[in-house]
Amino acid sequence: MDRIQQKLAALRAEADQAIERAEKVERKVKEYEQGILERDQEIALLQHKASSLEERCDRVTQRVGEVEERIAASDLEIERMTRQINYTEQQRDKMEVKYEEILAKYNASQAELDGFLSNLANI
Repeated sequence: MDRIQQKLAALRAEADQAIERAEKVERKVKEYEQGILERDQEIALLQHKASSLEERCDRVTQRVGEVEERIAASDLEIERMTRQINYTEQQRDKMEVKYEEILAKYNASQAELDGFLSNLANI
């Protein structure tokens, strides 16, 4: 009977140890499950942030494209205006030359007229 009681005591001790180990394992499992849940939430948050950033990147890329188009259009307008300014400056230079020629002819004609009037007054 002592042997049976010793065996029972040993089995009880072994069972208690097994229960203790099982409880320890269950606590570890719960900790791991909680960790997994936290990681899953973190992953979901990061995926949402990544999605938001991708959308923002797409919008910025689109805006950059629009700005580049406007810059190209502005460059073309600047080139057109530069050509127009150059043409206008050339026309002005030609007009200045003509003005100088006409002024010289006018001054010569005026001097000739003054001389003719002076001769008429002397007669």
